[in-house]
Amino acid sequence: MYEKLKKYNYLYNKQERKELIARNIIELRKKAGLQQKEVAELLKVQYQTYRNYESGASEPPAEMLVRLSKLYEIPVDIIIGTDDYSKDKEKTRKIIEEQEKEISELRAKVEAEKDEMKKLALTNILNFAENELKKAKSQLDKQ
Repeated sequence: MYEKLKKYNYLYNKQERKELIARNIIELRKKAGLQQKEVAELLKVQYQTYRNYESGASEPPAEMLVRLSKLYEIPVDIIIGTDDYSKDKEKTRKIIEEQEKEISELRAKVEAEKDEMKKLALTNILNFAENELKKAKSQLDKQ
């Protein structure tokens, strides 16, 4: 019964939790086509207070999380990142970042290649991989 709570407490320290919530509410606001000031007004909080939530400087209290969930018509779980969708999205984002680093490292090795045909073939492969990562990232951002 308490397994999910334990898991949540171990997965995120306080700063990581604030950053995760910040990323989620920024994404929700942008998808809704709203500005920070508009959201602050809708939530009946000062602009600076809301801005602090989005910057990760402070964590929204429970009442604010409920208001945000009502505003965007989603469960609080999505905002705080305890739903499986958010976790999968974070994992996917990290994998994409790791693969981008690997491609950069490989690109440096390809540049050192003397054989022009090999260099061209490897460059094409890396370009393809890079484009696929961009598509995946774009798709992830749209969700």
